[in-house]
Amino acid sequence: MGRSGVFVVFVATATLAGCSTGAVPGGGSGTEVNPTFNDVPPIDTPGPQGGTWSGTITVTANIDYSKTEPGHSDLDPTNAYYEEWVTTEETQLDATDTFTVQGVDDDDLTYGVHGVDFEGSAENSGSTLQRYVVATDKQNSSCTWKQVDGDETTGSWSGSGDAVGDISFSEDGTYSINIRADSSDYAEVPERTWLEYSDISANCEISEPEYDTTQPGAPIIEWASSQLGQADADGFYAYIDGQMNVANPGSTVQGSKSWEFEFPEGLTLTAEWNLTHSIPIVLPNSGPDNPDLY
Repeated sequence: MGRSGVFVVFVATATLAGCSTGAVPGGGSGTEVNPTFNDVPPIDTPGPQGGTWSGTITVTANIDYSKTEPGHSDLDPTNAYYEEWVTTEETQLDATDTFTVQGVDDDDLTYGVHGVDFEGSAENSGSTLQRYVVATDKQNSSCTWKQVDGDETTGSWSGSGDAVGDISFSEDGTYSINIRADSSDYAEVPERTWLEYSDISANCEISEPEYDTTQPGAPIIEWASSQLGQADADGFYAYIDGQMNVANPGSTVQGSKSWEFEFPEGLTLTAEWNLTHSIPIVLPNSGPDNPDLY
């Protein structure tokens, strides 16, 4: 019985094998293989569509600085040409840049928003007082007098231009914003320079005449955003950046930052931004076809 059973199985197997090599009625040869699931081309499913951006970025520069410092010449105080003076410096400045921007994502956000270029309008306004005065007690072998040398720039201005910038995102939710103004407007404010004498002793002749002139000048800072990217008093660069909630980025990018600078002395720079995306933000992400983001 055992040998008979083995024989039957062999015959059945041979018969099936013979059938599989035969012609298929009404079709091709029997060697064709029916397609499997893995052979079916994958359906190209489009990713999330991009959205649009809109919002404002405001950069302000503020200076409120003054210093009074005495000084004197290196000569002996008994020398006929010995001098003493007092230097007064004062700077007050307020400048504001307002950028109204728009941007459009790429068409397919399968791998998120890596970066978006911004365009729009840029508006600028400000006022300044820049004053530098040296008051000197002067003398020579025959007389004494007081001399004041002054330089003062004061006034207000406004300008406009085009906003140029971008926002970029990383997979960890960090982002950075660049913004600047493309403008052909240049601020002009009056600059006054003068030289005057007082308390002139008798029989004193001064060779250099007094003067008082006014000519076009410029503020020490016109566009506040021109200071972005510069190193602050602590050595950190003034960049607009922030951190999104990776789990729920939402549809708004907003924040503010301030920096203190050593030059110009007394400068405080502040940036505020409020940008809205028309749909929930999709942060950059890697995938089977995008293993490396950068």
